[in-house]
Amino acid sequence: MKMKKILSLLLALVMISGICCLSVFADNADVNGISAYITMSVNGKIAEGKDGGFVAEKPVLLTGGESYTLDDLFKTAHDLYYDGGSEAGYSSYMSGWGLSVGKLWGDESGNFSYQINGAETFVSGLSQEIKDGDYIDAYVFENSYPDSENYSKFDKFSAETEVGENVELTFFDSGYDTNWNTVFFPGEGAAITLNGEKTDYVTDAEGKVSLSFAKAGKYVVSAEKTKVVNEKTVTAITAPVCVITV
Repeated sequence: MKMKKILSLLLALVMISGICCLSVFADNADVNGISAYITMSVNGKIAEGKDGGFVAEKPVLLTGGESYTLDDLFKTAHDLYYDGGSEAGYSSYMSGWGLSVGKLWGDESGNFSYQINGAETFVSGLSQEIKDGDYIDAYVFENSYPDSENYSKFDKFSAETEVGENVELTFFDSGYDTNWNTVFFPGEGAAITLNGEKTDYVTDAEGKVSLSFAKAGKYVVSAEKTKVVNEKTVTAITAPVCVITV
């Protein structure tokens, strides 16, 4: 009988301990929230935030809820990085297609869009749930439909290298197939920029470019490309981004 009582007591203690651990983990999950990363481009160039830095894969910590949407992320990102916060830079409204962007990075033209994880995650609108570690590209177009810029990206979001060593990136332009699905192809002739400055680097016929760096530091790599619309040279792509640590 004593042995049974001891075993029963131990079992009860284990159960109580498990409940306490679950409670602690739940509290921590709520406190820690999730981290996603945002890049904002305007007219084919990566935007600068209120601190003067580029809004390129900037972290956005979302806390206080059980789940978080793209709308939540945009509000928080503008509070963190836009001069004037979300009140001045961002708004959403309910349209016939669901929750939609009314203002993005202070722009109210309606010429904007967004992608998640390099367009590898299907986006169903601002109600889309954001997961920990997601990468979001948001962009304001220079041109109106059907001449809007193509969404573009590199084959990696970030990279590390040493001074004097080469790091290779592949640049992808995009278009649509007959069913209006986004398709990607290597983009030739895109001019590479480093921290907003043009360089002599240009992507080849396979979309590849090999970069090297003379100084240690963090570099925001992007690209620019133009096209002619109505005899006017305009931006052809949204700003891709890869943050390289040397």
